[in-house]
Amino acid sequence: MRYWHLGRAPYTREALGEIADEVFKFIRVTKGKIKKCLVLDCDNTLWGGIIGEDGLAGIKLGKTYPGSPFYEFQQEILNLHHRGVILALCSKNNEADVWEVFHNHPDMVLKQEHIAAAQINWNDKASNLRQIASDLNIGLDSLVFVDDSEFEVNLVQQNLPEVEVIHLPATKSVHYRDILASYSGFDTLTLTEEDKKRGAMYRAEVTRNKLRQEVTDLASYYQSLEMVAEINFADTFTIPRIAQLTQKTNQFNLTTRRYTEADVTAMVESPSVDIISLRLGDSFGDLGLVGVCILKYDQTWAEIDTFLLSCRALGRMAEDLFLGHVLELVKVREFHLVKGTYLSTRKNAQVKDFYVKQGFTTIAETPERIMFEYDLSKYTGQFQASSKK
Repeated sequence: MRYWHLGRAPYTREALGEIADEVFKFIRVTKGKIKKCLVLDCDNTLWGGIIGEDGLAGIKLGKTYPGSPFYEFQQEILNLHHRGVILALCSKNNEADVWEVFHNHPDMVLKQEHIAAAQINWNDKASNLRQIASDLNIGLDSLVFVDDSEFEVNLVQQNLPEVEVIHLPATKSVHYRDILASYSGFDTLTLTEEDKKRGAMYRAEVTRNKLRQEVTDLASYYQSLEMVAEINFADTFTIPRIAQLTQKTNQFNLTTRRYTEADVTAMVESPSVDIISLRLGDSFGDLGLVGVCILKYDQTWAEIDTFLLSCRALGRMAEDLFLGHVLELVKVREFHLVKGTYLSTRKNAQVKDFYVKQGFTTIAETPERIMFEYDLSKYTGQFQASSKK
């Protein structure tokens, strides 16, 4: 009431701080600053004590103190898993000892099936984090590393500054759950069905990567995957996922324009816009909706406003197939010229030459922007999907 009487301010300073935190969460998401993977230490993080020394019966983990803080911490981790956060382990340990806890401890909340990738060995954790990012095919800046050891946290901060770290002091285990729950890096505006399946999708991706390392003939590898692509126009069911991909995708994203669900809905309803999506599956499982293209039509030409692919779909030549369908759709719409733009960011350098490799002509270039066009008289492909929204 004091602030109200002094300045007709409806909120206290503390309340304004809370409001600002919530607004920042929205800004973080719309700017694509979302983290994807929670990487966890094991000893004195997932449970109290050291499994290699204390044994299965000696570690602290249970529904009563002193094991209850770790039990509740795992419950919060599982909540993140169900919200689509990828879980990984990075632990200096004997691998068999760690998995014994996951398989046999009666109060273990997390199970091995929740873990998409694991580096359990005696290597330094910076190197192991690099390997985890590689196995999952995501950027290091998508990782959040959690450890009780100040030494390990400092090592990662110094060697991998792009990885965000959360230090859990061993003396404050009762606060572990609150510390993780208050972290906003995993917040999203929507929760889709694909979010709920993400852990399983990335576990399958690790298996695919291992298979790829074992084969020398890439064509045979692609054939063995038995890939299936499905291309559709955006609808009520896919709009949330499409918006989410524009907000989260950074690497294979030609323009990195961010859109909310309301933005996407308005474009779907516009007669001068087409939004199409790409869904992939293979013999290992469904990769989900992984590609988005937004086409905007002028009187005489079509503009590719957005063309993106999720990182888990990279390295499959799916982008070539997808763009081919985009070009054929424009032909069906009876436009003869397609324009595309590459907007440079810190993360999307790999797609700088994508349009050139697809036969587009460069028409203007600055350090931040390259503009391309494509004469559709050159394209002879066949578009199989319906041309109607």
